[in-house]
Amino acid sequence: QFHFITHLPSSPQIPNTRRREINIRLEIGGILCGLSHGGVVKFFGALNLPPPVQEQRYSEAQQFIWNYVTKAQEESMTAAVEEAIAEGGGMRELTVSRDGAWPTRGYSNVHGIEALCSTTSHPKVLDVTWSSKKCSKCQGEESLRYANPDLFLTFQENHDCQLNYAGSVICIINYLIMKISLF
Repeated sequence: QFHFITHLPSSPQIPNTRRREINIRLEIGGILCGLSHGGVVKFFGALNLPPPVQEQRYSEAQQFIWNYVTKAQEESMTAAVEEAIAEGGGMRELTVSRDGAWPTRGYSNVHGIEALCSTTSHPKVLDVTWSSKKCSKCQGEESLRYANPDLFLTFQENHDCQLNYAGSVICIINYLIMKISLF
């Protein structure tokens, strides 16, 4: 019996993790293109490439990336507020501009976004928020309610639900305005 193992890494390892750079790049590309794991599998299939990492690993990598993106977002917006205060002569009462939107035409959408921006000579985003009248994960797991109640209960206990708004679509922007926080 032979005990020789040859390691052929496909890309450099990210420092202080077990993750490979190629997998993180795949995750970022998938996120930027709006592809879930299933979408990446289809894309790789169309290119006649072997399938990517398993779905669980893909989800773990998304969470890994999300933590860094969230931290960078918070630091960037905090710095933008401080820059706006400095440009305003140290006054904490800022003039701001806000903009809200929903992704499709008409009043039938279930998602909304809102951004608050400084009105300085170099405007920056100070805060953002979103709302949703539906959670696609909850809708997808609804079939488990009767088929596998224990698994459904586990899902509910561990799920970070995206549903956070129940009013009319017309009022969604006003709701977001009140939800957004400057400091």
